[in-house]
Amino acid sequence: MKELSQSQRVLHWVIISLIAACYMLPQLQYFIRIQQLAVITFVYAIIFIVREDIKSFIVLKYSIPYILTMFLVGYSLDFKYGLFHPFLLMWNIIFPAILCSFVIRKDDAILNKLIILTTIILFLFVGYQTIGQFADNNMIARMMTSGDTDEDWKAEMMLLGVGGFGLSYCAGIYLLISLILFKKFRITKIEAAITVLLLVVSIYLAYNSMFTTLIIITTFTILFFFYINSNTASKKKLMIFLFLGLVFLLPMLLNLLSDLTADTPVGDHFKELHNKFYGANNIASERDQYSVQSISAFIESPIWGHNVSSGYYRYLSNNSHSTFWSTIIQTGLIGVISYFLCCLKAFKLNIADVDKDLYKQIYLPIILYYALLSFFNPSDFYEISWAVFLITPLLFSTYPVKK
Repeated sequence: MKELSQSQRVLHWVIISLIAACYMLPQLQYFIRIQQLAVITFVYAIIFIVREDIKSFIVLKYSIPYILTMFLVGYSLDFKYGLFHPFLLMWNIIFPAILCSFVIRKDDAILNKLIILTTIILFLFVGYQTIGQFADNNMIARMMTSGDTDEDWKAEMMLLGVGGFGLSYCAGIYLLISLILFKKFRITKIEAAITVLLLVVSIYLAYNSMFTTLIIITTFTILFFFYINSNTASKKKLMIFLFLGLVFLLPMLLNLLSDLTADTPVGDHFKELHNKFYGANNIASERDQYSVQSISAFIESPIWGHNVSSGYYRYLSNNSHSTFWSTIIQTGLIGVISYFLCCLKAFKLNIADVDKDLYKQIYLPIILYYALLSFFNPSDFYEISWAVFLITPLLFSTYPVKK
């Protein structure tokens, strides 16, 4: 590809920054929904990407079985919800990977760093706006996600820039990214200062947004990252010892965490986990019941799923609290394999030439985080797609690895 002129670099940075804002800012998410976002990204792709990097679009072929199963089975030939919406969903999720491929091929370190810095600023802005509301309501991130929250109040908070589920789980990703940057890459003092700020805000959001699963997934993937990056047998043994110590102390830790977060949903979840693991009661939680019902639905129709246009299976799909279970109810094994294979291929699109050991040490923790998130919670939030499919490979392809 031709080297970018300064005017071209500025043009791409401005447009990509606007797209990043659409993916990340609650104010724009309120006005720009799935259709409008797809139009914006599609126009950019047609004007700039297709003529230079059309091969990256091939990754979308892996989503065809998922889309067709949604159309034929999930929504019984409904063009709008069975064909059009699944395609737009996959396009908006995968577009950051296609954009990343295009940007990396430009081989312009300044453009890369501008995109990364813009994304960090947007994340920190939404994080700041959200943390600012914690003093009045420490449950605000959960409330922004709940379907029971008053829509007028939620709209008011979104227009103030307050984030919810997507922001909180992005915090876990950026926490991992910050640790990886410090441990594996050479960065300047200014970049280190920015990374410290990103790390601090990410830690605060990840552990204070009142999402129990977020705390567990983030902690587990951090331990996994340090384990696979332990370069001596003694360090690996130490990490195993720490992990086993956490497991041994789990009853006490769950009690302590439930006391620290008393009278909140996350505190109730910690208490529930303690009781569930150690036999204090046998009452299944609502999420447990949905999981059991999801498994039953899968057993009933394992290959192509169920019609979810209305009725019981629509309700179960919407309330499964999991991208994995929701997709498997809608489209069975055909759709769930297609969906996640497309996501995996999109992620690998920009790391194809990465050394095997480096892949395990740097990218595997992010893949693990995304996989766990998808199994236990929804992962189709656009902030998460932007962080996983664009920022992660772009960041790690921009900075030199420590020797």
